[in-house]
Amino acid sequence: MDELTRLEQAVAKLEQTVEKLIAQPKAQPRKSGPTKDSNGIPVCSIHGKAMFASKFKEGQYYCGFKLDDGKYCREKA
Repeated sequence: MDELTRLEQAVAKLEQTVEKLIAQPKAQPRKSGPTKDSNGIPVCSIHGKAMFASKFKEGQYYCGFKLDDGKYCREKA
């Protein structure tokens, strides 16, 4: 296989990967905000998991989990 063919195949594979990434739905935060679990701890509306208490702001909570795109969730309560 010559180098031009390998490069063409690599470009085609890269284009397929980009198309798949573009087609993935983005996680959208719910407008209702976080709910609370049985212990009174807010639950992230995106992940459905209990949030963590902030070490810097008393009474504030944040979601420490990552979104599908690799960035941290910005949900706060």
